[in-house]
Amino acid sequence: MRRWLWVIVAMVVATVAASLFGGEHKACNAPVEECVKKIMQKHSQTGWLGVDLEKTETGHPQITRVYPGSPAEAAGLKVGDTLLAVNGVDYTKENKEALAKAKEALTPGAEATYLIARQGEKAKVVAKLGGVPREVMAQWIGEHILDSHMQVKVVPK
Repeated sequence: MRRWLWVIVAMVVATVAASLFGGEHKACNAPVEECVKKIMQKHSQTGWLGVDLEKTETGHPQITRVYPGSPAEAAGLKVGDTLLAVNGVDYTKENKEALAKAKEALTPGAEATYLIARQGEKAKVVAKLGGVPREVMAQWIGEHILDSHMQVKVVPK
């Protein structure tokens, strides 16, 4: 818990220092503490699959990373898998509202059925979603602060 608090304190100090010495360049108008609370509140109710995604030319998300020990790994998802649908709702622009509604139901402990494409074949994969791990939450918070409050781009590893 102490390490988590130090990360937040360091981010707040860095934000204040940047605004004092580097000028105001905020893309997010809310105070940092308020942003942190909103992010934590939002994602505490969000089911975590444990993947990083990138949109393909078709608009479907493709898995670029599977976190070790994640629900995705336990379900057998792999880097390169393309997500076609979740719980029967296609990942398409036309289904934006239905997809948003389906994602709301993806809470910690919920089961999600994904239709995937892997090496030209389609398959269904069921994953029991977990809660967002602390280190992932800290990463998301840090990226938001750097990107939206300090105008620093985070370079992926």
